[in-house]
Formats: sequence, C-alpha cells, structure tokens
Amino acid sequence: MINKVYSERGQISMELAILILAAVVVSTIAAYFYIKEVRDTWKQVDESVNNVVSALNNKTMNITKKIQDNILK
Repeated sequence: MINKVYSERGQISMELAILILAAVVVSTIAAYFYIKEVRDTWKQVDESVNNVVSALNNKTMNITKKIQDNILK
C-alpha cells in the first residue's frame, strides 16, 4: 500500500497529486457557486428590506398627517 503512495525516491505519486488537484478544483467550483448564490440572495433581501421600509415610511406619513389634521381642526 505504501509503495503505491510513494515512489522509491520518496516523492508523492502522480495519482495522489491528481487526486489532490481534483479536490482543489471541485472545492473551488463549489465555493464559486456558493458565493454567487449568497450574492444573489443578498440582493433579494436588500430589495425586500427597501420595500418594507418604504411601505412603513408611507404608512407613518399617512398616520402623522391624520394626527396633524385632527389637532388642527
């Protein structure tokens, strides 16, 4: 088993190097798609928060206007 992993000179075998390279490539691709999904989700959350803040602001302005109208009567 050890003879398959190491050559006679003690160097890491080509198979192990290819396996490590494949693992690095797969993890890089997975990280790219993860970051892309997080970025897209963040944009959706930001848009939703802006819509909620705008709706609350409009509602607050309407209530404030009604209170001012009742006080000035």
